[in-house]
Amino acid sequence: SFYWKELEFFRERDPALLLGANVDQDMVKKFGNIEAILDAICEMGLHEINVDHRIFHEAGLKSATARGLSTTLWTVNSDADLARWIQQPLRSMATDYPDRALALR
Repeated sequence: SFYWKELEFFRERDPALLLGANVDQDMVKKFGNIEAILDAICEMGLHEINVDHRIFHEAGLKSATARGLSTTLWTVNSDADLARWIQQPLRSMATDYPDRALALR
């Protein structure tokens, strides 16, 4: 969710609930960098980062994975980006072109 206060609300009510935070450019501006966002996600006890692929990189994925977070990227559409990310250990990747993603797999 983009609504982190709601994520905190649900976390308080059910600590076993698997929750993830959505991250876009505005969140990077607010926190300063992906590492600070990952710190906040872990501090909240969340399990996943769902991030705009245009602001993410392999080092961020490595850091998220090392912290035990699953990663979902959205919306990966260019062939170059699909080829780049399809080889990475992502939980999932959203695309408007699943046929192209499957062909690149």
